[in-house]
Amino acid sequence: MSRLGIVPAGLPEGWGPMVVALGCFFGWLLSFPLAGPALQTLPIDPEATFWAVLAFTGGHAAGLLLCAAALKADRALAFLPGVGAGLCAALSALSPNLPPEAVLPLFGLLGLLAAPFPVAWGHILATRIPQGWRARTVGFGAFGANVILYAFNLGLIPASAAVYVAAASALAAAGVWLFGLKEREAARQVRFVVGPSFGRLQLLGLFGFIVSVYAVGGILYGIIQPYYADVQGAGVVGLLPYLVGVLFAGFIADRMGRRPFGVVTPPVLGLAFPIFIVDGTRIAFPVVQVLVMMGLAYADVYFWTTLADIGAIYGGVRAFGLGLGVMVGAIGASFGATRVLGSLEPQLQVLAGGLGVAALLFAGALGTVVPETLGRVRSVSMPPERLILRLRPYGLTERELEVARYLISGLELEEVSDRLGISRNTLKTHVRSIYRKTGTRSRHELVLRTLEVEASD
Repeated sequence: MSRLGIVPAGLPEGWGPMVVALGCFFGWLLSFPLAGPALQTLPIDPEATFWAVLAFTGGHAAGLLLCAAALKADRALAFLPGVGAGLCAALSALSPNLPPEAVLPLFGLLGLLAAPFPVAWGHILATRIPQGWRARTVGFGAFGANVILYAFNLGLIPASAAVYVAAASALAAAGVWLFGLKEREAARQVRFVVGPSFGRLQLLGLFGFIVSVYAVGGILYGIIQPYYADVQGAGVVGLLPYLVGVLFAGFIADRMGRRPFGVVTPPVLGLAFPIFIVDGTRIAFPVVQVLVMMGLAYADVYFWTTLADIGAIYGGVRAFGLGLGVMVGAIGASFGATRVLGSLEPQLQVLAGGLGVAALLFAGALGTVVPETLGRVRSVSMPPERLILRLRPYGLTERELEVARYLISGLELEEVSDRLGISRNTLKTHVRSIYRKTGTRSRHELVLRTLEVEASD
């Protein structure tokens, strides 16, 4: 498998703020609204807490899908995610003092407000972070988020302050976004990555992988974790395998490719269940915990990085809005299914777990359908910007000059419209205007006209 040959030496520009932003935002999400330990500060009973979490996942999934449909890669990305994260921080800090009947709608609103942040973060990952650094960016961000959650699980944060610490984490994410990570256009490079091709079968394979791993894997996690909750040292072991797993997956996926983790992750998760079934003395807790948490770590790095690779070609906002929306919906479904399974007889739980393992093995097969997204690329040479500026005397606007640069590079119109975040009809209008102003009728004639101007100068 070939490696991508355009990865610059040293850390990419903006890499640090990207990692901090993801870590802080998901530190809040994991420790509070998404079934986190800070939920204990709410003025409601466990039954109402369960429904509040479902309201959050439902609102968040709906918000993510709405972002995919309506949010554009424009100036809104410069402020909307930061404002949303700031409002999430404020509402989280207020939640312990709200009347119980206000908690459910509050969590639905939190889900909606939280949606633009991961979508916009993913868009920047796809457009500003080189392909050979994306998995490590996701890995280090997830590491930071789970370090915050780990501090909660170890009891390092007092219960009375839990929700305020979580709110401070969301506020920090908002600050990093607004003051250190404003959205800009993708840096102009001499070479742009184009490919791989994702047809209907490949996309169905990816979304089947998402549903199988995050829904079925979430159910198995919900069945297994309570059994080992009171094992001595469970809190210490806890997230350690996940922390190691995301860093390992980040480094390997940036060097050897994403696809191996798409194939290996489901069997790793599935292997934990039969060991759990035969572990009557709970002696296998470390093995089961490592398999479950490593599997989830691999899944997160693989899925987010593959979405970024797809988003670099077909649009980051659309890819992350749709992909994360399906993922969060699957997680919410796993919460509800785990609750239902908990009320069944043990024999039925075992049967359901066996079916879940079969579904995970099927997800491994689906992972083989998804193309490798690292290195399997062709590079398109972009003409120097100074060359395109030679067309300015023809009266081309700044946008038309940018479109002309993409046309001369040989990119297909669909790829150009995705990169510029404009519709096909708008792009065709620009193309017709370029041809009319320059007196050309095709890309070939446009290239010749550009070279003529260059030679005359």
